[in-house]
Amino acid sequence: MKLLIVSGLSGSGKSIALDTLEDCNYYCIDNLPLTLLEDFVNHVMLVDKTTYAKTAIGIDARNQSESLAAFTDNMELLRSKGIDCEVIFMQAEEATLLKRYSETRRRHPLTDSDIPLREALKIEREMLTPIARHANVLIDTSRTHYHQLRELIREHIGERDYRHISLQFQSFGFKHGVPLDADFVFDARSLPNPHWIPELRVLTGKDPAVIEFLNKQAIVAEFFPRN
Repeated sequence: MKLLIVSGLSGSGKSIALDTLEDCNYYCIDNLPLTLLEDFVNHVMLVDKTTYAKTAIGIDARNQSESLAAFTDNMELLRSKGIDCEVIFMQAEEATLLKRYSETRRRHPLTDSDIPLREALKIEREMLTPIARHANVLIDTSRTHYHQLRELIREHIGERDYRHISLQFQSFGFKHGVPLDADFVFDARSLPNPHWIPELRVLTGKDPAVIEFLNKQAIVAEFFPRN
């Protein structure tokens, strides 16, 4: 059984890492209290080894500091039960984290009326030291964007396989507006429109008669190699 512990500084990309692992068929849990880790292993993972064969758990500074201090004991316990456990620890430079929080305006879990963000980041680094010491993989996301981080996670777990890339093709009418989430848009308005052929007007692009009509057009043959 495989268990990945995903930890690190708030704002370093832990949520992206967990989302990526979930896409790779890991059962993911965010912010599990360390005090419940043993119960989860005994009563969930070891009971249903098929469902939880690949599990990822996010553990960070939202836990109590006393629990984090005992992280070494937790790791020894997991391995004594025959669980292959790894720790992915994520961090970023202070200036990068401050910038990210200023852009998202989210509250850091350790800030309050007496603890400003910069001080909260320092406290958090200290709290997470016991986990960082056990890191099998250390990822600095200071200069890493969303897609790069996803690739780093996939590469680590051996899921970097471009044969399984997902593509979606969508037909649309320009009068209704270009789809906002499209990465590539191919303008085919220069091609002959079957709509203006009376007998083809009621058909769709899936009908053989429409396909045959377009295949006979020289400009259509030229369009595809260029796009």
